[in-house]
Amino acid sequence: MLKTVISVLLAMAMLAIAIVIWAYISRFGMTLSLSHQEWSEFGDFFGGTIGTVLAFVSLLALLVTIYLQNLELRATRDELAETRLIHEQQADSLNEQVEIAKNEAKANLTFSMLERWASATTRELRSEAWDELEASYGFDDTPISLADLGARNPKALTGLLEVCQFISDLNKMIHLKRVDETLVFTMFFNSLYPWFEFIPRIEVSKRAASSRALSYSSRVEDWYETWVFSLQPWFERLAAEQGGEVRSPSDHGQT
Repeated sequence: MLKTVISVLLAMAMLAIAIVIWAYISRFGMTLSLSHQEWSEFGDFFGGTIGTVLAFVSLLALLVTIYLQNLELRATRDELAETRLIHEQQADSLNEQVEIAKNEAKANLTFSMLERWASATTRELRSEAWDELEASYGFDDTPISLADLGARNPKALTGLLEVCQFISDLNKMIHLKRVDETLVFTMFFNSLYPWFEFIPRIEVSKRAASSRALSYSSRVEDWYETWVFSLQPWFERLAAEQGGEVRSPSDHGQT
């Protein structure tokens, strides 16, 4: 387009020059004068007329150039805005895909934990532990000694420790946001929460023959406090947020 405008302006300039020359020749003829005065007047005539025409044409060319540059600048701004919008849409789409992938990963890990919890071996050990705990300690505040439980029923001790280890692993995944909390609550509340009738009553014996053994017992107790016992208030908080009645763990029964 710019080339076309320049061609038109050049044509206008040449036409204007041709008209001026034609007008001069038509009026004064083509005879070459020998007078300096006439040549001076001839120069003044052409300088005054053709110079003005050329200045006007140059002004038009400048205005047209500025106009075309504004059009190009506006088109560039529009293109950049459109490009930015496309990039933002792509970024939003990518974020959505990442979020979907994260949610799928959380759901898959949650279902994997459910499979572990529902496995036949785990269910057998849980059942043995629950029956022994209910028969030997009941639903009061009687402390549960792991040493006494192991001596009385080793399989029940193994089942209780398996439940505690599972709670610890699940709690860590919740803490690291690697599982879907709502899904965890829905899947495990009725079957896992009742165990907190017994778990907070666990006592880790600190009667040790050496400082090394005593240190180990302290670490075990810290583990229970940090990763096992702490899941009970998490269940109760989510139950309260969902508007459900938070009952005692013993009211739920064992599943």
